[in-house]
Amino acid sequence: MSSLGQLVAGVAHELNTPLGAIRSSISNVTSSLAQALQELPPLMRALSPEQLTDFFTLLSLAHQSKELLSSREERQLRRSLTRTLREREIPDAAGLADTLSKMGIITPDPILPLLQAEDAPLILDTAYQLSVIQNNSQNIQLAVDRAARIVYALKNYVRQDISGIPIQASVSEGIDTVLILYQNQIKGGIDVQKMYEPVPLLLCYAEELVQVWSNLISNAIQAMNYRGQLAIAVFEQNRHIIVTITDSGKGIPDEVKARMFEPFYTTKPAGEGSGLGLSIAHKIVEKHHGKIAVESRPGQTVFRVSLPLFVLIKRHPTPIEFYP
Repeated sequence: MSSLGQLVAGVAHELNTPLGAIRSSISNVTSSLAQALQELPPLMRALSPEQLTDFFTLLSLAHQSKELLSSREERQLRRSLTRTLREREIPDAAGLADTLSKMGIITPDPILPLLQAEDAPLILDTAYQLSVIQNNSQNIQLAVDRAARIVYALKNYVRQDISGIPIQASVSEGIDTVLILYQNQIKGGIDVQKMYEPVPLLLCYAEELVQVWSNLISNAIQAMNYRGQLAIAVFEQNRHIIVTITDSGKGIPDEVKARMFEPFYTTKPAGEGSGLGLSIAHKIVEKHHGKIAVESRPGQTVFRVSLPLFVLIKRHPTPIEFYP
C-alpha cells in the first residue's frame, strides 16, 4: 500500500501547486484592480486622443510579451531600457524603465510620445496594473486547466469497470494518465521520452491496463532512485500493440528476474511493498491474452508488454483487484 500512499501524496502536491497559483493570482488581481479603478477614470479623461492610442499600444505590447524573464534577464532589460530612455532624454528614465521591464516591454520606441508626457509615471503605473490583471487571469486559466488534467487522470485511474465489459480504448492515453499522476515524483530528476506511434484502439479492460502501466512506471521510478532516463514506446507489430518501458536504473539481478512475477515476492524492505504489483500486472496482461517480459542489465531495464489486437475477450464478472 506504500506505493498508493506515495501516489496520493504526489497527487495532493500536484494539486496544491495550481491551487497555490490561483490563490496568489487572485490576490494580485484584487490588489491591481483596486488601484487601477482608482487611477483609470481621471487618467482616461486627461489623455489626448493620441496619448490614448499610445496607451492602448502599450497594453497590447505588454499582452504580447509571453516570455517569462529570469531575475537576471529582467535586470539586464531594465539597464538597457534605462540607457535608451536617457539617450532619448526622457525624464525619470530609471523609474520608467523599471515599470517597462516588469511589463516585458523590450523597446520603448512605439510609445515614446507617451513617455514624454508630464504624468508618464502615472500612465505607466496604471498600464502596469492592468497588465498584472491580464497576466494573472491567464495564470488562473492555466492553473485551472492543469488541475482539471490531474483530476481527470485521477478519475481515470480509480474508476472501476463494474460491468466487466471490455471497451475500445487508447493504450497511449492510459499511459499518459499514469505519467500525470506520477508527475510529482518524475519532475525532480527524471527525463521522460515518449515515443508513441499511431496504433489502433485496443479492445480491453482499460482501467486494469492502467494498473499495469502504473506498476511498471512506479517500479521504474524507484529503480532509478527518482533520477535518470525513462523511455516509453508504443507501436504496432504483427497485429499486436507493443509497449516498452525502459529505465536507466541499476538493473535487476537474474535471481530476482526468475521470481519477480510470483505473488508476494518482493525485494523491498518490510512495509514498502506487498510483492503483488508485478504478479497482478502479469495476471492482467494474461487476461488480455498478452505477454509481459523483462530484459535487464546494469543501467538499463526494459519491460515489454505485448497485447494482441482483434482478439475475443471473455466477459469477467469483476475486475482483477490491484495491490500497489
